[in-house]
Amino acid sequence: LEVWLATFCEWPMYTSMDYRRDAFLERNWSGLLKSTIQVFAQKRQEHKIIHGFERHVDLGHDYPVEKMIRLATPYLPIDFKGEAILSVGKAIEMTHQGASGIVNAMPFNCMPGTIVSSLSKKVSDDLHGIPWLNISYEGLRDSGEDTRLEAFAEQVKAFARYDRAHSKVTR
Repeated sequence: LEVWLATFCEWPMYTSMDYRRDAFLERNWSGLLKSTIQVFAQKRQEHKIIHGFERHVDLGHDYPVEKMIRLATPYLPIDFKGEAILSVGKAIEMTHQGASGIVNAMPFNCMPGTIVSSLSKKVSDDLHGIPWLNISYEGLRDSGEDTRLEAFAEQVKAFARYDRAHSKVTR
């Protein structure tokens, strides 16, 4: 199996865009100007960094944060703050880009991970039954963890084979 991870840049971009949205809704014009400049600067810096690495490594292309949020809004309202909306949007994005399984790794049963976990069945069903594993890491060794991961890996392989065989399934 190949593992894809969410990029680091998503969270700072999300918080800047959320700040911009709040400033707009509160009619805080100086905050709106500051946040717009901040988002512009972040996007420019991100582009420079990605461009530097693209010469050496195929990084693929992530959806813009705005699009990930739009993908997640059927499951969480846009004014729901925090990383849960990004996690749901990223799961949908990765499925659109060819992922055959989703792992929601939750450190210490964190609240955003728990929210995503509660939505995972609906999101998975809407994504043609893509295998989804919610797993919590608390620093302790779980004896059933290896078995759960092995079973998940087999589900992912079967889903990928089925998806390729029935490529008419729309993403």
